[in-house]
Amino acid sequence: SFSPLYQQIKGLITRELQAGVWKPGEAIPSELDLAARFKVSQGTVRKAIDEIRKAYEQEDALTGVPSGFTDLDRITGGWKKSDLIVIASRPGMGKTAFILSMARNIALMKKRPVAIFSLEMSAIQLVTRLISAESGLSAEKLRSGQLKDFEWEQLNVKITPLLEAPIYIDDTPSLSIFELRAKCRRLKEQYDISIVMIDYIQLMSTGVENRGNREQEIALISRSLKALAKELDIPVIILS
Repeated sequence: SFSPLYQQIKGLITRELQAGVWKPGEAIPSELDLAARFKVSQGTVRKAIDEIRKAYEQEDALTGVPSGFTDLDRITGGWKKSDLIVIASRPGMGKTAFILSMARNIALMKKRPVAIFSLEMSAIQLVTRLISAESGLSAEKLRSGQLKDFEWEQLNVKITPLLEAPIYIDDTPSLSIFELRAKCRRLKEQYDISIVMIDYIQLMSTGVENRGNREQEIALISRSLKALAKELDIPVIILS
């Protein structure tokens, strides 16, 4: 006897056969073949049920990586594993400041490792922004070093948590998608990063000889980033 699920899928294949999706004379797969092809298994169902149970047991109802922004987390439930999230806006709207704030919240408040790939700004510039936000001192003062005694004391006290924060910044310019994937795999293996942030996609390259226009390259990079998110089972956020 066959399971109801098998009967349903068999009916679907029969209809697709009639519509010309399947080749005439091609045998309808066995139930085991169907389970493999359609990724239907008891283990998958149990995993889905476990995720639902975890969501139910969470006090804050966040099943993904929290951003630290309450209203945003209420809408998203946290950034989900294997998701590719695109944050897009015009230049100068605060995209980099936004992901830096998220990285700070995730690393300091939730103690989860974060990887940031910055193709536009240097690591020192990003860290200076983090220090400014954490200490409450303006970036202009930090760049000039014109701090009063009490501000130096404030700076030393406030940045102490940042020294131990699991934030890993890579500022390699013109990073290719292949280099990025290799680095992310190493970071996942060594530090078990929970999320990847990339600033920004237009500055990335495919790493191969250009055989199409830039739009096709961006499409290839986007597909590769989605594959990376699924491979590492973590959310990937890209700015555009």
